[in-house]
Formats: sequence, C-alpha cells, structure tokens
Amino acid sequence: MENYPNKVYRLKDSRQIPFLMTQPSAPPPRKAASQEPFYQAAGSSGERQPAYDEYIANKNREAARATTASRPVPAGASRRSGRDAPARPARETRSKKEKEPKTATPKAKMAFPYKIALAVFALVFAFSGFMFLKEYLPQREARIEKEALDALFNSGSNGTHADPKIGWKVPVVPFETLKNSNEDFVFWMSLDGAGIADPVVQGKDNDYYLTRTFNKTSNATGSIYLDYKNKPDLSDQNSVLYGHAMKNGTMFGRLKNYKIQAEYEKDPFVILQTKDKVYYYQIFAICVLEAEYDYRKADYGDNFTGLVTKMREKSSITSSAVVDKDSKIITLSTCTNQIDDGRLVVFAVLLNPDGGQVDKAQYKP
Repeated sequence: MENYPNKVYRLKDSRQIPFLMTQPSAPPPRKAASQEPFYQAAGSSGERQPAYDEYIANKNREAARATTASRPVPAGASRRSGRDAPARPARETRSKKEKEPKTATPKAKMAFPYKIALAVFALVFAFSGFMFLKEYLPQREARIEKEALDALFNSGSNGTHADPKIGWKVPVVPFETLKNSNEDFVFWMSLDGAGIADPVVQGKDNDYYLTRTFNKTSNATGSIYLDYKNKPDLSDQNSVLYGHAMKNGTMFGRLKNYKIQAEYEKDPFVILQTKDKVYYYQIFAICVLEAEYDYRKADYGDNFTGLVTKMREKSSITSSAVVDKDSKIITLSTCTNQIDDGRLVVFAVLLNPDGGQVDKAQYKP
C-alpha cells in the first residue's frame, strides 16, 4: 500500500484518530460506497479504486501550484518548472528616428477663395519679375554699349568748334571712325536741353533699327534713325527721325521736357553734324498726335505751310521761330502714353542752310 506522509486528511469520524496515530503514513480506511462517492464496491482485496487515487493526485497538484504561486520567482526562472530558464533577451528599444511615425494630424484645408487669391498673387509676382528683367537687361546692355561709344567718340575728337562771340561749342565728330564702325551712320545729333548726344543711322527700312543698337546688336532700346525715305544730307523739306522714349531718359526719353515752356526756353536748339557741316535747328512746335496723323512725309510741296500752321496750333509751347514755305525742318518722333497709340512729335526749323556758324543771340525762343 502506498504511503502519503505529507498529506493531511480531514477527519469525518473520531474513530479515525487511533488509526492515524498508529499508521500516520497510511491513508484513511476505505468507506462504504454509500458513504464516500470516490469508493466503489470493495473487492476481496480491500484495495482502493482508481477514482480515489485520482482525487488525491489532483489535490496534491493543486497544493503544489498554490505553494509555487505564493513564492517570488527569481529572474530567469520559470514558475511552471521551478528550474532556471534562459533569460529572455531585453526588448530592443528603437531610436528616435526608428520610432514608428505618429499619425499625422490632418491639416485644415485652405478655403477656395484664398487659393484663388494666392494663385493670382503668384502670377502677378512672376509677371512683374518678367517685365522687370525684360526692360532692365536691354537697358543695361545698351548703356554699356553707349559708354563704349562715348569712349570712341572722345578718343577720336581733336578739338571743338568754338567762337567766343557766338557762344557755340560743338565737339568735332570722328565721322570716319564712326562710319567704319557702322556703314549706316549718317550724322551726329545733340540736344543739350534733353541730354541727347547720339549717332543717327539710316537703314533700308524703318523696322531694322527699331530693335538694333548702333553696333547692330539686337536690343529693345533700338537706335535713333533717319526715315529710310529721307536723304542723308538733310536736303528734304521734312527730315524725320525716330527713337524710343526710354523710361531711363535715354534715346528720346527726355523730349517730353520741351513740353514745358520754361524748359523749352532754356535751350531750344538741335544740332546735327554731318561729315562736312554743322546744322542748327530751332524748335517751334511740340505736339501729341495720333500715329496715323500725316506728319512724316519728306516733301509736302505747297501744303507745307499748312502743316506748319496746324502744328503750331496743336503745340504745347509758343515759339518765335520763323518758318516759311522755303524752310526745311526736322521732325523728331517718339511714343507717348498720353493718348492711345500716340506720338510725341517735336518740330524744329533749320537756321543755317549753308552750315555756317549761328549767333544764338539772334534767335529768341
């Protein structure tokens, strides 16, 4: 018979005490089947049935689990086996960069009107930048070329035409040098009142030098040029010159100064220097005309005095300059935004057809 030295049995009858004292390691005696449900009808051997052995084994397992659960388990040991188990590897900690990205908070959507306003602002900004570069870069290139041209002009000068009694002081133009630089060069023009001192060229049409500099470089500033229908010796009844009204004041940009009477009276003269002669002109009218207006003919014949009269009537200034049917004039034409598709036109009459010296004091504004 099996021994259970560490088992404690609950006594249901005081008659079991002597038995346990005499046999402490023996289990309690088997009861009748009617009194203990775990016993079945006893055989002749008096041995316990398997159901009771299973009951005792279950009780022992429950007691062992309760004892193990109440004890602290050292690190690396298993509660189930009581043996030391290999320590689990520490959970790898991720670096800040390797951490799982947090769920991004959805941004508030921009209202549709604000999107339209932002798009319009971007377009305006881009267009303004484009227009600035379109205007600035050609002017910068033209200024560099003009500085080189002035250096060439000064290096070729060998003096000035000067007369202390008259008061004229005109530089000698290096005509051959400029002609060698550009075969289309015809004469030099000076307007002290407008700060103009530039070479004048003449092309085969009126479009080429509209966007070409004196060196024939493509540039929006263009050049000052004589109408291709005019004679380069200025012998026509009306010689027409064109130039852009640049915002920086170059080319014909300062012709508008003559619209003010006081500015006009300071210096109302235009000087044109050819290879052999120096011609002096006096401004007599400044008008704002429509581009289609008939003011660009080389010869008006008998209608010439009619043109002069109309221009004097439309002029923003008054002048004492004498213009008759035998006079020769020059017309300086440039653009203006004063009217739609408008032209600012300056008319000046020739004072010395022979190309001789002129006394300023004889000609009042």
